[in-house]
Amino acid sequence: MVSMSRSSPTPIKDKVVAAALDLFAARGVAAVSVKDIAARSGASEGALYRHWGSKEAMAQALFNEGFTGLASGMRQIMHEERRLRPRLTRIVTYFCRRFDETRPLMAFLLLRHHEEMAKALRPSDDTPIRVLEDLVADAVAAGELPPILPSLGAALVLGLTIQPATFMIYGRRLDGSFTALAPALAHGALAALKAAAGTTNDQTDRITDDART
Repeated sequence: MVSMSRSSPTPIKDKVVAAALDLFAARGVAAVSVKDIAARSGASEGALYRHWGSKEAMAQALFNEGFTGLASGMRQIMHEERRLRPRLTRIVTYFCRRFDETRPLMAFLLLRHHEEMAKALRPSDDTPIRVLEDLVADAVAAGELPPILPSLGAALVLGLTIQPATFMIYGRRLDGSFTALAPALAHGALAALKAAAGTTNDQTDRITDDART
């Protein structure tokens, strides 16, 4: 069971978190009431207020800790590996394993639009997007990729992992666990990075040539 508040976990708190994640992922934060969470979890409404103060504060805490926690695991892999392929393979595998192990949390992070929540992150907070941007920038600096915008590279990797995860959340069949798909997803992400980097470089050269004529 996932416990996402800063105070010590308890069975009641874990039930409240699990219920909230399911409801937030299915309906969105605005459409879920404290009464809904209490009814789903079997806990009192006071339990939520006691631990988080409000539904909005709870949702923000779940988002912050889930998002930065995912980034922390990815960043650790960046420290342990130095080359693009093993970094990317391990990061994609880590993402897939987290999806299998904590699906309610991952569904909440992936399915709902969290612009306002993301704005509440501190500038110093690490995020999965920043980790992937650093992965791409490092690969370009090391000559493992042709020049490509780190933000574009990060978007490609995220798209190739998030979309299959979304398929699984909505019940579309992808045989086996999501972790079993990690090698194929990592291979596809690496191929997409190399193809996009080469294409972007070629297009830049053509634009430069056109400007000279």
